[in-house]
Amino acid sequence: MGHPGFPDESAAPDNVGLAPEPYVFDHDLWVRLRRDQLGVDVIDPLGHQIGMARGINHRWSEDREVVWTPVDGVKHVLVGEFDSFDIYDGDGDEWDWEYRIFPDPPFRFILDRVVARMSAGERDDLVSRDRGEGICVECEITPDEDFRPIPSPRQGQKLGVYGPWVRDFGHSGRPEIHPCEVLWWMGEPRPGVATSRLVAVVQDDSDRLDWPSDYDGSVPRPWSAFPRRANITFALRPVVQQHVQFNLQILDAREMADIVTGEVPSMTGLFGGQPVITVTKQIDDPGKISMGLSPVVPDPDGVHLRCFLTIAIQVSDANRGRAGHALLNLETLEQDG
Repeated sequence: MGHPGFPDESAAPDNVGLAPEPYVFDHDLWVRLRRDQLGVDVIDPLGHQIGMARGINHRWSEDREVVWTPVDGVKHVLVGEFDSFDIYDGDGDEWDWEYRIFPDPPFRFILDRVVARMSAGERDDLVSRDRGEGICVECEITPDEDFRPIPSPRQGQKLGVYGPWVRDFGHSGRPEIHPCEVLWWMGEPRPGVATSRLVAVVQDDSDRLDWPSDYDGSVPRPWSAFPRRANITFALRPVVQQHVQFNLQILDAREMADIVTGEVPSMTGLFGGQPVITVTKQIDDPGKISMGLSPVVPDPDGVHLRCFLTIAIQVSDANRGRAGHALLNLETLEQDG
């Protein structure tokens, strides 16, 4: 299943991270994103499938010690309470952001399925919550040097991440999303803006897990291979008989690639022949974000409408020495009256 303006490889199983086919609106997906995922879904169209080969840490031992083992061979979304944060300054280029997330119920399996395989002694390496009882999933990535300080929500807010679901046998096989290549959260309210969603797309810069030789077998594509591509879907909820304005901004970026030629700076969706939603890219180069709107359809409440906005971006290129990032903000503007 492709999408106009996106590369052919954007196809993905189980409608993850993609707007529906024209004229077929996926209400179940829209409801799930609004209910469980802060209205956001993500997929890596180049490397969602990671296979079952295991990642190797070349620096820990001369015998190529296996450290990261995929749980089911694909990248996953995880959403939950942002509990705590730390920085690990390791050997070489490793400088990890470490986000500890207490999973919401729909994502509890990412923790529970792995914990069930661990012995009592191994469970001593699980990460306990700072903000209450329970266990967190650690989500790690090394950003490029220009993406420090760290963007994130406040502790206690919801945080979503996307990346390989693995067991880290440097820590007794505990569950991790590593590297967490996309992060998203709700922004702070401010005058004139009803809601904002921030999304950070990050190319891992640890120089690990981005070459075929970083694994103990063949992989469909190295987990952190350059470039970093992301398709991001937002489940939007405009209002009947109003024209709702959304602004898409780039707050911070490095090595952000042109992904499309001749891309228009805004798109408008119609309902009943009237414009009800406009999304405007407030950026100097519209070609850095490819954008598409699904059909606008009625919400059962009779007051709202439903729509998908799907964007594609790329950071970095094929040059391993030029890791990049992009911090995006999608704002819903307040309506007059």
